[in-house]
Amino acid sequence: MNNVQPMVTTGQDEADTLVARLQKAGHGARQLQDGTWLAHRWGLSVHLPDITALRRFANNVLGGTKNV
Repeated sequence: MNNVQPMVTTGQDEADTLVARLQKAGHGARQLQDGTWLAHRWGLSVHLPDITALRRFANNVLGGTKNV
């Protein structure tokens, strides 16, 4: 019997992963002091209100296949 528990990720883990994926593709993002996000792509910056918007941005930019 296998007692392996599924890995639970926090919102910060997900955010770190999304930022790393964006940076690897030559883009970027950072969290602002008020909890919102500033994402960068091809010299343009986009202000995003939350992690859900960052997830959508990353999936659109990186060609993600996950439904959001």
